[in-house]
Formats: sequence, structure tokens, C-alpha cells
Amino acid sequence: MLKPRGVLSVWCYERCKVNPACDDIIEKIFAEVESYWPPERDLVEDHYGSINLPFPEMPVDAFSMEASWAADNMLAYMRTWSASQRYMRDNGTDPTSNLVDALRAAWGPGRRSVRWPITLKAGRK
Repeated sequence: MLKPRGVLSVWCYERCKVNPACDDIIEKIFAEVESYWPPERDLVEDHYGSINLPFPEMPVDAFSMEASWAADNMLAYMRTWSASQRYMRDNGTDPTSNLVDALRAAWGPGRRSVRWPITLKAGRK
């Protein structure tokens, strides 16, 4: 139940971005586990385009989440994906294992900025 003039919002974070070299490797790992995502993942990939709010949509500014990570932080993060967990359960192997060295080389030493664009839809009753 939403009060009059209340706001309903739905949001998700999209695939992260680092830089072109790292993003290419991250996309290869994503492709390895892609079939293991639940069907609801399509909503995120569609940027919630198929969600119709029951109230007039409000304009929202673009924004993102950011973190400063080393390559091993990114590898650990990718292993937490529900698709990665299903992949490991079904195959008994880590989906990142073939690309660990490539990601570390592209990443370089130290930390990099990791950015997740946010999809936000909001409507006011």
C-alpha cells in the first residue's frame, strides 16, 4: 500500500565497468556463466525496460556505485555471483580459473576504480 504522493522505486546495479582491457576479460567470465543466471536476470540486462510502474514515472538522474579494488577483489566478487555459484556446483570448477592470470595482467598492480551503473525507475502515486 502506497500513500497518496508516495514514491515507488525499483533499482538494480548493472554489470561493472573498469577499463576496456579488464572489461573484456570480465565479459568473458560473464559469458562462461551466463546460462546459469536465473531467468529474472533478464530484467537487469533489459535495464528494467519491461517493467511498467503503476504510477507516472519520474525523471531520475543517472548515477553509479563505485569501489576501489585490486584484481583479487574483482575475482572474489565474480565468484559470489549466483551464476558462478551454480556453475561451480554443476561443474566442480571455478569459472574464473582460466582467466585469472589474464585479469591480473590487465589489471596491473594496485587498485582500480570499479563502477556499477544503477538502473532506477521511480513513479509517484
